[in-house]
Amino acid sequence: RRSMSGMGRAVLNPRQEEAAYRSALTRAQQNLDQLIAKASGDEKAIFQAQQVMMADEGLQNEVLAYIHAGAGAAAAVERAAGIFAGRIRALDDDYLRERAVRAGLPGVHIQVQHMRYIEKSESGFDDGVVGTSAARLHALGVDSCTHYQFASFANVNQPYPAAVQKAVREWNAVRQETRLPFFPHVSIGWDNNPRFIPLQPHIMTENTPENFRAALRLAKEDSDRHNETPLITVNSWNEWTEGSYLEPDDLYGYGYLEAVRDVFGRQD
Repeated sequence: RRSMSGMGRAVLNPRQEEAAYRSALTRAQQNLDQLIAKASGDEKAIFQAQQVMMADEGLQNEVLAYIHAGAGAAAAVERAAGIFAGRIRALDDDYLRERAVRAGLPGVHIQVQHMRYIEKSESGFDDGVVGTSAARLHALGVDSCTHYQFASFANVNQPYPAAVQKAVREWNAVRQETRLPFFPHVSIGWDNNPRFIPLQPHIMTENTPENFRAALRLAKEDSDRHNETPLITVNSWNEWTEGSYLEPDDLYGYGYLEAVRDVFGRQD
């Protein structure tokens, strides 16, 4: 339930206010598309940040909740946007870190899954501009970065070893661009056909346990060279619908798990 305190008069027709909000949102998104097309550099990054914020489902639901609690569209947007901005600022709130210490923890380490700002994704299925700027990461007060999936930045229509080489280049590029610690990431593959009936052409090939093991060795070498904390992220334990999973299957059995054991297990 949303409080109406400080939000002006209660409206009599929430549906009308919701329609007004959705119409204004569409116009604003169209205007931002035009501004982004003409802008460059930091100005473009600012417009893109506004675009991401407006498209955030959580923010939109917050606005709609206030509208259906009786607020006008403008007041609902103002209140919800203020709360949204406060949550972002709170990411680097000293209170959060101090509470962790008081609870007996060494502190809070905020890591983001980061893609560099690039004009065009190579993934083959993401048509838009992707990534975020280094300045935004520092403004949020994050402590380190990693990746989520090779498919976020690499062409998935290629053999797995080629995607791994692209990932290794990205590890170093992210470090240089952000000046933040980067913890290497290894994906197991990409094939999201389980989600579809028509065949989807974006399929990574040659993602065998042997090639995955080689990728893990590269990640370990990178981690040992750059990071004091031996952290490597893997996509994923059970992402069957994207063809990137560690769990045993009928094709390779325990092959992927055995690769993890071979690279990171005890050598005695």
